[in-house]
Amino acid sequence: MKKIIFIRLVTAILIAIVLSSCSDGSRIEKGKRMIADSNDGYYTKMNADWPYYKTEQDLIDASDAVFVGTVKQISFMVTDWETGSKELKEDTEPMLQTIYTIETAQKYKGSAFGTVQIMIVGGIPNFRENEQRQLWSAVKQSERFPVLVEVEHLVEGESYLFFLSKIGNNDHYSIVNAEEFAMDPNCSFARNAVKKLNATNADAAEYGEISDNIE
Repeated sequence: MKKIIFIRLVTAILIAIVLSSCSDGSRIEKGKRMIADSNDGYYTKMNADWPYYKTEQDLIDASDAVFVGTVKQISFMVTDWETGSKELKEDTEPMLQTIYTIETAQKYKGSAFGTVQIMIVGGIPNFRENEQRQLWSAVKQSERFPVLVEVEHLVEGESYLFFLSKIGNNDHYSIVNAEEFAMDPNCSFARNAVKKLNATNADAAEYGEISDNIE
């Protein structure tokens, strides 16, 4: 009996250690995805309720633009949180934004062409932090810059299949959710999505219903 209790206790401790080791820090997952959990004392965590999509078609339908592109530059700026404007007024609630400059390579849906920008709320932990802290402390008198929990952080020089939304007349794109807006073009989900998009575009072109969805 004592042996059984001891085994159960050891098992419970091991499970607790595994769970705690997965709850903090940064970890790389398939498809060049990095989920960043902000470290206490250094960042301000932000959470958002995102829609997630079970199938390739659901994600395609939710996106205004789908294309393959390469990350050319990563920059940061502070904007009006509500409007996204770079002009900050006295009553403005500021927000640090991550800006990805993308060179498009292959378009499947939408009108993205040439160089486009993706704006994501919050900064990037463990990446040019001094630059982000300086921007944030200039408007909030705090170096604990905001970080959006579970958002994917992209890598300069890498190519991704993007699923993005366009809100209003903004000149930048927004993400459809934190984890599915960018993925390795060679992963199975991305390949299946492209097959569906190519089939849809081919059918539309045959009936004269499409003009600029694919190049």
